[in-house]
Amino acid sequence: MRGTFSLLIFLALAIVLIESTRSPYHTTRRPSAPRHTYGSTRRSSTPRSHGITPRRRHSTRNLSKKHNNADSNLDKNVSNLLAVMDQSLESRDFKKFLSMHDSNFTFKFCTASGKNVDDLKKILETDPNMSQTLKSKHYVKGPVRKNSADRFQFGYEEYLLLKNNELYKTEGVITVSSAFKVLSAEEKCSVKVF
Repeated sequence: MRGTFSLLIFLALAIVLIESTRSPYHTTRRPSAPRHTYGSTRRSSTPRSHGITPRRRHSTRNLSKKHNNADSNLDKNVSNLLAVMDQSLESRDFKKFLSMHDSNFTFKFCTASGKNVDDLKKILETDPNMSQTLKSKHYVKGPVRKNSADRFQFGYEEYLLLKNNELYKTEGVITVSSAFKVLSAEEKCSVKVF
């Protein structure tokens, strides 16, 4: 019962924190007023064709749809990557967690840094927050940017609920390859929420 209650508190606080840190650009769009209603005396500013069909321009709509599909697939892949990170941290499956990282993975977490997966493994086992994680939740923060032909970079927020019911929040930047292997990560020092 106590575990369920603490999980509910964690989720409620995480939602409140996310909503409070959300950018003002994430507002919903207001519906626009209709431009023309039948029976009005207002004349249209576009000339009438008088039976002549105007030449149809080639639309870039299909190109933008392909671009949007690629962006949504990229966002889904990044979200899936973070979800697998959360699952492996919660289950303490460090083998799965480490397999998501490139062998030459470099990182800087607050004051700790490393240049390979072995250094990351040491951090997972000795870091007071990572080693005591009960629940983990990563959120993509901002757009996923393409750095080069085979590298993408995105910001993230991380919430860790520890076994002693303390909640920590941090944020950072992850660089991944086109095969979605984590190449590098930088993370700020975590802040205790409660």
